[in-house]
This record gives sequence, C-alpha cells and structure tokens, in this order.
Amino acid sequence: MKFEIDSKRVEKLATQKEDENWKFRGYLKGWCDLPSKEIDARFTYYYEMVSKEIDCTKCANCCIKMQPLLSSKDIDAMAAHLGLSYSAFCDSYIIEDDEEDGFVFNTIPCPLLKDNLCTVYSSRPQECRSYPHLDKKDRIFSMTTVFENCSVCPIVYNVYELLKKELW
Repeated sequence: MKFEIDSKRVEKLATQKEDENWKFRGYLKGWCDLPSKEIDARFTYYYEMVSKEIDCTKCANCCIKMQPLLSSKDIDAMAAHLGLSYSAFCDSYIIEDDEEDGFVFNTIPCPLLKDNLCTVYSSRPQECRSYPHLDKKDRIFSMTTVFENCSVCPIVYNVYELLKKELW
C-alpha cells in the first residue's frame, strides 16, 4: 500500500479535505455503531501499519510546527541530558504557556531539533514520546486533536484516510 509521506502535500490534502474530515469526525462520534474500544483498536491497527512505512526523521513536521506542553519532569530530563541546570535550561529554551498553565519551548520549530533529529531524543518530553497520540484509549473522545494533526503528520493523515475508507 502506498502512503502519502510528503508533509507539504499532506498539509495541502488535509486542508482540501477539511469539510470531509470534520464530517467523518462527527460520524465517528455520533453515528458509527462501533463501540469506542473497537474504534481504538482500528486506530491502533492502522497506526502500527502506517508508522512502519513512514520515517519520522525524514519529516519532523511535528517538531517544526508544534509546541508540546512540557512538565517539570520533562524539563529536568532535558536539562540533565544537556548538562544544564533546570534554571539555565529554562532561561535558554522555555517560556510559560498561560493558556495551558504550563511550559513550552520558546521557539517554533523546536530549538532542540537539528537536521530533523531531536538532540535530546532519549530524554524528549512525554508529549513528544506519545505523538501522534493515535494509540491512546478512548480516542473517540479527543477526535479534534486527530483532526488537527491530519495536516501536520503524514501518519495521522494516512490513518484517517484508511479509517474513512473502512468505516464510512
């Protein structure tokens, strides 16, 4: 099976399909007769299939376009990885996010991204570890995140397309 892997093309296609994707989200939340557990299983199945075929280091679009919410634990781990104190790391890389009541990186793209690779990969934040969040329980209750990530992540875009083809 051939997947769309170019992040610029994925963004364009997801934008073109925005109305369709929004309707499918509504279908999954309101009209699909599958239980939430079965929808989760389908998301996980397609996520595992697609992610084997797409090399995130060739894309890194999530690191280029998004700001993960960072916990104090995340900041501690990244600071230690770089041999910096907590405060020195914060002074160099972090700002407060008033909307989410937490911290985010001070720039987009991520200041720790170099040549599409995370310079603190083994100590990366939890939100980065779990991205694109497709294998989470009760996925149906956070479909807006999936919908929004369709234009950012080729994996999400392809999984959503496969789900539409199968279920709709």
